[in-house]
Amino acid sequence: MNNRHNFTMKTTREGLSEVIGRVNAALEPRELPERATYVVSLVIEEILTNIVKYGFDDDGVHDVEVRLTLGSEEISIEFEDSGREFNPLSVPPPPSYESILDMEPGGRGIQLVRTMADSVRYRRLRAKNVLTVSVRNSER
Repeated sequence: MNNRHNFTMKTTREGLSEVIGRVNAALEPRELPERATYVVSLVIEEILTNIVKYGFDDDGVHDVEVRLTLGSEEISIEFEDSGREFNPLSVPPPPSYESILDMEPGGRGIQLVRTMADSVRYRRLRAKNVLTVSVRNSER
C-alpha cells in the first residue's frame, strides 16, 4: 500500500473539493484511528481553504502542492504554495468571548489546526510557504 501521496491542487473551489476527495480516498483503506482521520481531514480543509481565500494577491489560479505521508506512528501533511509570505504560527490566538453570539467571524481555523495537530512547522523556502502538520497515528 502506498504510504506517500502527492497532489497538486488548483486554487479553485473545484480544486479544493478534488484534493479533499483524493485525500479521503487515500485514508479510507488504512483503517486509521477515528481521531487521526478527523484531524487530518480538518487540517486539509482548513489550510487549503485559507490558501485559496487569502494566499495570493491576485484572482488567478495557482498550484498548491500537498504531500501526504502515512507512517505507522504519524501522518504528515506538507503544504507548499508560492503565495505571499504567511507564517500561521505567528498569528495570535483569537480573543475569548463569554458568548458565541459576541464572536467575530474568522481566525479560528488556524487556532483549531494548532490545537488539534501534534506538531505544526512553517518555513519560507525559495519564495514558497511550506507548512508541515503532523498528526499521531494512534488513539490518545
